[in-house]
Amino acid sequence: MTWTFSDSIASDKDKVRLKIGDTDTDDQLLSDETIDALLAIRADVVLCAIDACRAILAKLARDIDRSAAGMSG
Repeated sequence: MTWTFSDSIASDKDKVRLKIGDTDTDDQLLSDETIDALLAIRADVVLCAIDACRAILAKLARDIDRSAAGMSG
């Protein structure tokens, strides 16, 4: 799995990354392959960004633990 982002924002993938805030190479949220797959489903950058946010939410929802004191991440 690869992760790339260019400040030139020339590609639709870079536009999606910018809209969802996935621009930090040290804190990657979605792979290039995932964004490419989402763009194949929805060519519109805004709609793809919405789908990407949903994918991130689903990913983060799995990482929550429940403890006796409540919820923690």
